[in-house]
Amino acid sequence: RFQLRSAISVPPCPAMEVLPFRSLAPVNEAHTELVRVKEVKREEQLRLMSKRAFQAQQASAAEFRRSMSEGLLKRAGQQATEVKFQNPNTWRYAKPQRQLKHQVLQGDGRPKILSRVFLNGEWTYCA
Repeated sequence: RFQLRSAISVPPCPAMEVLPFRSLAPVNEAHTELVRVKEVKREEQLRLMSKRAFQAQQASAAEFRRSMSEGLLKRAGQQATEVKFQNPNTWRYAKPQRQLKHQVLQGDGRPKILSRVFLNGEWTYCA
């Protein structure tokens, strides 16, 4: 029987066949560097454009807030420089934090008296 099998020729398995080495396509180093530099410059330009757009958005938002506050003051019949409040701490402390005219509440609920001080050329209240 052994001789019978060896008499039959079996073709080799295609997966076992060794293919000749094919070299990769040549790479143009100069062109690759030009493409890389172009991409870096493009990213830098996009970063600057994004930064400028963000700054413009922030400036327009600040201008909008200022114009809205001036519009509210004009409707009230006052000038922006003549704003005087009965309570000097109206804009410095949140409403739940204020208590009476010269007291503010700390985070644990204890009240603190505000002192009037002359700071940066104007009188202000600080805790």
